[in-house]
Amino acid sequence: MTDILFFSIYFLLPFCWWVITARQKESFFAWIGLKKITPEKSLKVLVVFTVVITYLSPKYLTPLFMPPGLTVQSQYGGMGLAALPSILLFGLKTGFPEEFFYRGFLLKRLQNKFGFDTGNLIQAVIFALPHGLPLILISNTLWFPAIMCFLLSGFSAWLYGYISEKSSGGSIIPAILLHGLGNVAVSLLNAFNLM
Repeated sequence: MTDILFFSIYFLLPFCWWVITARQKESFFAWIGLKKITPEKSLKVLVVFTVVITYLSPKYLTPLFMPPGLTVQSQYGGMGLAALPSILLFGLKTGFPEEFFYRGFLLKRLQNKFGFDTGNLIQAVIFALPHGLPLILISNTLWFPAIMCFLLSGFSAWLYGYISEKSSGGSIIPAILLHGLGNVAVSLLNAFNLM
């Protein structure tokens, strides 16, 4: 039931919005950012930076503030290759829908209304809320981990937004790949106890 609600919000809301507001102007795929990448010179640098942050953050930063076992990826701890199908599904289930909704739908609408800088900041904050807020709901002693999780996920969201809009010509494809592969990589590190 949760998956159905999740996918309904992440896919149906943008599609309905497009039908009502932009169907006559451009195709749905171009409107949402599923289009050819027109890379800027900064794309390579940003991709390398994002990969470094994606891999170093869970290994070196997250353990400083997050109690063991609270990250989504920790569910794969020690499972080895047996976790691979589940990990790949997790990567697809998070990377594509989240980029589709937050950077493809939300950021593009917000930047049309407020400009890129403000729109990107707003979408990053909205993206970070469900990443940090659950920790506070679990226990009122997890404020510091919640704030740190909020800041790290918000920074990642801001970076994915910048990559999509400023370094890829409005294409969300690089952010989808970085986000999904990042989740897969961190999960694999957990599965083989390399964290």
